[in-house]
Amino acid sequence: MAVMKINNDKDYITGKSKYKDQNALQNVYDYMMDVKHFNKSKKLINSYMGGSHVGIADPPKSMEEVAQKFHKDRGVRLKHIILSFSEEDGISSHMAAYAAERMSQQIGQIYQNFYVVHEDHACPHIHMMMNTVSHINGYKYHPKTDKYWLSNIAADCLYDLGIEHLRVYGR
Repeated sequence: MAVMKINNDKDYITGKSKYKDQNALQNVYDYMMDVKHFNKSKKLINSYMGGSHVGIADPPKSMEEVAQKFHKDRGVRLKHIILSFSEEDGISSHMAAYAAERMSQQIGQIYQNFYVVHEDHACPHIHMMMNTVSHINGYKYHPKTDKYWLSNIAADCLYDLGIEHLRVYGR
């Protein structure tokens, strides 16, 4: 069964706010791009990363520019989405990249995003950072009103890969 975790804006252990400071976008991006998360050659295969409505060379900068344009460069800056698979799912890195790209394009209709497929575990998993400010109209993502939006997008994309069940944590 696939599992999707949408990291909340509070640290589970300390209870402190996270993803609100000026470095939040860069910090998550740096974690996603750390070479220890890739295959044994420590190289990222270009087809295993991508995004929508961001400059791939510097996604945090692209997201920051949109937030500044709409005067929303404060509060929760991003959603960090992790989509992992079990061995029973039989998902290869290439298949995970396919699902990530489909999710990216659907989410990208409203929000900028950037994804990377990590290969440092038995099964690949996807990390995605999503700007909480819409590049279309400047509206901020609100987890209470958009509670099922992200999970429905993921479920639709995974269904094409034969995965019918998705467990979701967070909002």
